[in-house]
Amino acid sequence: MARFWELRPAIRTITAKTDTENRESMRVLAKCGFREVGREDASVVLPAFREGKRDSVVFEEGAPESAGP
Repeated sequence: MARFWELRPAIRTITAKTDTENRESMRVLAKCGFREVGREDASVVLPAFREGKRDSVVFEEGAPESAGP
């Protein structure tokens, strides 16, 4: 992620959402430095599930203090 922040100093926060049942994605996001910041009801549509809107977990990662303009 350090290189990402270097190349995009104007971006201060990255947000990611994943299905509440997708433990693998949550694990990958945590390993990349994202932290869970909340949950949203019926906020994502996953066509493969054909169940309409599903709940999601919201993750964020902020730029390091030394990054940016």
